Order: sequence, then structure tokens, then C-alpha cells
Amino acid sequence: FFTGLEATALLPAHCSNYTKCTGAVAAHGILLSYFRQVSFAAYRKSSAERRVTMNQINPNKLLRSKWTAVAPKQKERHFMVTKLIRAENEDIIACELEAVINNHLYELDWQALKDSSCWLMGWR
Repeated sequence: FFTGLEATALLPAHCSNYTKCTGAVAAHGILLSYFRQVSFAAYRKSSAERRVTMNQINPNKLLRSKWTAVAPKQKERHFMVTKLIRAENEDIIACELEAVINNHLYELDWQALKDSSCWLMGWR
């Protein structure tokens, strides 16, 4: 166990409120509490990063795939890929999305569909 002064020496400088601690048991409890907070913050960060993961797309299966806009505009939430736009060397460079509600067509770089903060796979 650490004494109050030894424990505060192990803590970062921004933890000045821990310097009031005296006694081995209290210092040990504060260290455990501090390290729990640090590890929980790291856990929260990693779970938030998992939510921002990129959609994995197989370009060969992109045609007629269904997508949901995370932030719909003009009540256009659900889309279907109706056409693939290819370069001269047959690489896919863009796709044409059709809004299901009103059949409006939009051309979009197919790589933009990988951003899960804007697009979700399937209709939800």
C-alpha cells in the first residue's frame, strides 16, 4: 500500500483533488478509483470507435443493394443502387442511388457508402 504522498506522486498533475488523501488505505482506494476511471474512459472510447466503423462493401455486389440514410433529407431515407458508373478500365468509380419514396436519382461516389455515420446497409 502507498501512503498519501506516495499515491499522489503516481497520479497525473491534473488530479490535484487527490492530494488531500492521507493514510495507506485511502490512498490505495483512490488509486484504484482513478485507474478504474481511466480504464472505463478507454473502454468508452473504444466502444464509440466501434460504432463509427466503416461499412464493408463488395463492389461486385453493390448493384441493387439497399441503403438507409442516417440523416434523411426531404423524407428520402431509403435508397437502392440502380446503376454502377465505371471507368474505362472497368473499375467502379460511382453509383446511382434511387430514392424509394419519390424515385429521385442521385450520383454518389461508391466509397461514400462505406461511411457508417451517413449510410446504413439495408433498409431500417
